[in-house]
Amino acid sequence: MPVRESRARLACARPLMRYSSDALAEHRGGGARNVLQRIRMPGWRRPPRSRVTQVMGSLAGEYDVVLVARREQRLQELASELRDAAGVDARVVVQDLAEHDAAATIASALRADRVTVRHVVNNAGLGDYGPFSTDDLESLRRLIAVNVVALTELTHHYLPDLLATGRGGVLNVSSTAGFVPGPLMAVYYASKAFVTSLTEALHEEVRGSGVTVTALCPGPTESEFCTVAGLEKSGLFRRYRVTTAAAVARQGYRDYMAGKALSLPGFVNAALPVAIGFAPRAVVRRVVHWLHED
Repeated sequence: MPVRESRARLACARPLMRYSSDALAEHRGGGARNVLQRIRMPGWRRPPRSRVTQVMGSLAGEYDVVLVARREQRLQELASELRDAAGVDARVVVQDLAEHDAAATIASALRADRVTVRHVVNNAGLGDYGPFSTDDLESLRRLIAVNVVALTELTHHYLPDLLATGRGGVLNVSSTAGFVPGPLMAVYYASKAFVTSLTEALHEEVRGSGVTVTALCPGPTESEFCTVAGLEKSGLFRRYRVTTAAAVARQGYRDYMAGKALSLPGFVNAALPVAIGFAPRAVVRRVVHWLHED
């Protein structure tokens, strides 16, 4: 069966990675598009060509893929790269995930093409930076529509079919931001708290079914997200070690394939949820605020 893609979300910096014969896919960040690369893991075998990987955001893997985003020209360029470099069938669905009924529109298009989805990767995402009181309300609405509504609806649409077959799963790209409140990025942090909580709950609901639901929770990561979210003024990327998109993608892939509920790339990120549990909430809020201040 398949998986799907649409891209966009993690962190800051240069475009991700290039396709290398052995490598993996990475995110670029920002709105809703996606970048894939080949991933070869030990013991991994290429699935039958009739199976498609549909990714909302950016993913890597030797699956046929459906790329979902709103910028057609960039998607077509990426699809062409994937066909040439990875030898996969890459389909394009042009859809703004912030629009009402985006998930239903995507599902309808794939159904019309008789595409069966085996893995759903929700990696599209938007960010915000600045005081909540002065944030643009329409921008916040779009953030919630992409980070929360589209992710929830796509997961809800495909999970019953995955459970019926007892195979495949959903990989939701969240963030370490989901474990703490986020002054100066309040709505973004809240949206990631939703994603992490939903994913953990679904992981437990499907336990023993053969289906995996995993939340990938990286810290600051190299991608276009920093620029798109307006984080150039934030101190986060100066004060916190930035992880490469390749490292995040590799760890997320491994943990998803291992059936884990949470994937926390890097020692510091893995220790964060435990450390937060011992710290007073007021201290946590102030530290995060300090991290984001210019």
